[in-house]
Formats: sequence, structure tokens, C-alpha cells
Amino acid sequence: MRGLASSAEAPLLAIGTPYRSSVRPADGALYYRVELPGGGESYASVVAVPPPGTRLTYGDGVRVTLRDTGGGYCDSADANAAGTLWARPMGAVVEQTPRPAGACAAPGTYYVVVERTTGHGTDAVAPSLDAWALDLRLFTEPAPRTAPPASAPPRATSSPPAPPGGTPREREGGAGPAGLGDEARIGPGTWRDRLRPGTTRYYALPLDWGRRAFVEVELGSAVASGSGRKTVASALRAGLDSPVRAEVVADSAFYTGSPSSAHLDTGAPVAFANRWAGGGLGALRFPGTYVVRVSLSPELAAAYGDEPLGVVLRVAERDEGRAGRAVTYPGDAGIFRADGKPADGPRAQRRAAAPEGGGMRWLAAGSFAAGLALLGWLGVWRLRGRRTA
Repeated sequence: MRGLASSAEAPLLAIGTPYRSSVRPADGALYYRVELPGGGESYASVVAVPPPGTRLTYGDGVRVTLRDTGGGYCDSADANAAGTLWARPMGAVVEQTPRPAGACAAPGTYYVVVERTTGHGTDAVAPSLDAWALDLRLFTEPAPRTAPPASAPPRATSSPPAPPGGTPREREGGAGPAGLGDEARIGPGTWRDRLRPGTTRYYALPLDWGRRAFVEVELGSAVASGSGRKTVASALRAGLDSPVRAEVVADSAFYTGSPSSAHLDTGAPVAFANRWAGGGLGALRFPGTYVVRVSLSPELAAAYGDEPLGVVLRVAERDEGRAGRAVTYPGDAGIFRADGKPADGPRAQRRAAAPEGGGMRWLAAGSFAAGLALLGWLGVWRLRGRRTA
């Protein structure tokens, strides 16, 4: 199957099934059909992965829209390089809401449309015109058993919970955000991993209603190759994503060989009412397995060598129960529960939303070169092609 320019021939994305595809700027708008059940809220997630070693310009990225059969726009989202101009996974999520005032509230056929965006380039770097790998998923959140009031979202407390100290426990982050096992699961405490430059690792962080989280991600010290201290801009980038892979918060840090940290503060507890908030807080709207992602710049290899660098994650949580736990889902809530289950699994979504489809489907977009894969999985992309020890 392909993502196609014709909506009349667009392939079907089934709920809970992971798909792989690709997109180039020359492909224009690629259509994928979705059948949304209504009643709950549906989310289409698209994660784009540039080829390893790609140098990016500010506007290089993807634009995702949800459209109805009349061509009307229901929702849109963009993900682009912004100020971090090296290859890493970029995600965008669009949603369909059943609220009467929401756009495209009725059940039925819709289209997820993916387009590559490009920057203007510079004298040193041209916009990326290569095919980027895509990972596409469709999720449906069941309607709550009792409709909660459309209240204002909880306000942030004056300060986030303090990060803990103590000796780190070892964890090995996953190569992608799906199916993270016990070895990649973190919670309150201090955790340590080792990442090579140019890689991304993912860590599962279950959060229930009323829980507020704070994560400090430290890139440990290292000795520069050659002489003198070397500065790498945006050497570390960290983010926290929701169970449907919408970004809650992200941060980055430069590096000079001394310890450097990025900070992820959710700003408020997990609450149903957050969906009426703006920005990343709107993604903190249901319980489930949130995902901490940590990326290291490939430019670290030239300055500090290609050996793995130590990364410490300090996780703090606080119960701010004012968010309430009155919201429950009927039957099996699938991924929308904080029981430590993987953040996205086809079986869990099939139980929750009775979707169509089976296992992994491969989608080729436009003239997708046969040699381009999703690099083994999201995150298994690197400048020099060696796996983390």
C-alpha cells in the first residue's frame, strides 16, 4: 500500500496498528484514510525520521492535517527542526473530538494528510529533499463512563517536585517508543544509561490521574578529543510524550564537556480537563504510559569521540489529587491506564476500540526507495551506524 495523492485511493489506517511509510517534499500531500468511530476522541500520530547524518534547516519537518471527505480541515499539527538542526525523530498528532462544538465531530471517513516541509536553506546547508521514514498510528480514547464537566484545567503549583538524589540504577532505553519493556521503565528515582552520539533512547513513565512529574536529564562530563574545551550547541534534546505520542514538554542543552541538563516539567498534574488547555499541557489529558525520549547530537562524536556517554535521568512525582480520579472508562481502557503496560500495543487498542486490521503494515509513499527502511525502528538511527553497546 502507499500514501497517495488521490484521496479516492488512499490506504486505510486501522486503529492500534503500526504502519511504516515515507515522504519527500516532491510527493506533495499524501492521503491515508481513517474510519473514526465517534463517541470517544481519536488521535492520529505521525513520527518522521530523517536519514542518519542529515543536516537540517529551520523549516525542515512535516505537516499533518486531519480532513473530512468534503476537504474541510478538522485539525493540523507541525513538527520541524526549529533550533535543533540535526536528524532526530519528530512527531505531530492531530485529533478528532466528539464535542458538539468541535470540528468534524461525527463518526465516519476522514483523511490523515502528510506533507514534508522545507526550510529556505543557507549558504552552508541546503533544505533536506531526501525521503524521510514515517511511523503512523491511530488511537481512540473511549468516552468516559460519566461525562466530566468541561472545567478549567488544573493550575500549576508554585514549583515542580524536586529531583531526587542517590546512586543511579541502570536502565537501557528502548530504540523506539512502542512496546517498552521493564528494562526501559522508569519511575520516581535516579536512573542511568549510556548513549552514543546521534542516537535516541526512549523510557516508559507511567502516570495516573493527579500525578505531576518532573524529569531532569543530565549528560555527564567527558574529555574532549584533542586539546581544549569544545562547545556543542543543542547537544542534548529531551522530551516527554503522551500515550498517543503528543509532545507535552521538551528542552535542550548545550555541552562543553561538563555536566549539562535538560528539564522536563509537566507544569500540572494529569487531568481530564487539561484537554481544554493550550500548548503541551493539553496533551497531559489521560493516564497511561508517557514516554521520555533522549537524543544526543551526532556532532558530539567529532568533539568527544563516538563512545557512549553517560546519561542520568532523575524522576520526581507528586500526587496533586485535586485533578480527581472520578473519570473512568467503560470496559478495557487499553493504553489509557497507568498500570505499567506498554504505551502503544495493537492488542490493547483493539480491546478498547474494536479496530480493524492485523499486524505491521508497510506503506510506501511515492517513489520510496527500496533501500530506505525505518532504520530498524524509531531511534535506531545514528551518524556512524554502530549500535549502542
